[in-house]
Amino acid sequence: MHTDVSLEQPALLEAVLTAGQADRIILPAERTDPERWKETAGRIKAAGAEAVLALPYVFRNAGEKWLSGHKKKLQEAGFDGFLIRNIDEAGYFAENDIAGKRIFDAGLYTWNHVSAETMRSFGADELTLPYELNFHELQDRGLDGADTLVVYGKIPLMLSAQCTKKNTGGCLKKNGTPAVFSPAYSKLADRKGAVFAEDSRCLLCYTVIYNSVPMWLLDRIPDGISRVRLNFTDETEEETLAVLQAFAERRRPAEGSFTRGHFTRGVE
Repeated sequence: MHTDVSLEQPALLEAVLTAGQADRIILPAERTDPERWKETAGRIKAAGAEAVLALPYVFRNAGEKWLSGHKKKLQEAGFDGFLIRNIDEAGYFAENDIAGKRIFDAGLYTWNHVSAETMRSFGADELTLPYELNFHELQDRGLDGADTLVVYGKIPLMLSAQCTKKNTGGCLKKNGTPAVFSPAYSKLADRKGAVFAEDSRCLLCYTVIYNSVPMWLLDRIPDGISRVRLNFTDETEEETLAVLQAFAERRRPAEGSFTRGHFTRGVE
């Protein structure tokens, strides 16, 4: 089984490379300086893993302009593939000569074999299975070697153009600070006391809000799955390495510290 590791914090790359458990490492384009794309891809490939660049969750005019401005660097970086998160990015790659696998993320829904074939017609080389399908629905949909199941990670619950950083400490992008490439996490609490991670994507001016606890299927990987992905967001280095070790042992975590997502109950 192939193991993909997605890191929203590139600072964790060295620790993950040292752990040596990843067959593919995915880093966010907007958190990695384009001047270092080639160097970063080279480090990952030298460690024996595939290097993949994750595109933004939101791809408005500013995102397309930014990516097009670094198109030559993107073509020359040597990434093995790209994690495409919306249909606009699929169109962008279809219109531009950028070599590499096109890996469609879970947000590009493939609920059944018909939608899966449709996404492949849009250029997908690999698909990520939807978060919403339970075990039996996944079996009915059909699995093949080009499907990835996310088995760990805080699921994105909401994308927003609202920015708490701008409203509180000032816009990092306008201030010109290098921190525009750095993860900027805050905590949001709901009326029941659940605490959610708010991820400010300052380079392209949007926010991702993640679930309060990670989805954990490390001990429930079904037969027929040949590639899995672990998504790390705001975890520390110690927490990241602990999860990788738990994955190696197919361990179940402590009660109350995780969710099964829709894996056992699906959606109505």
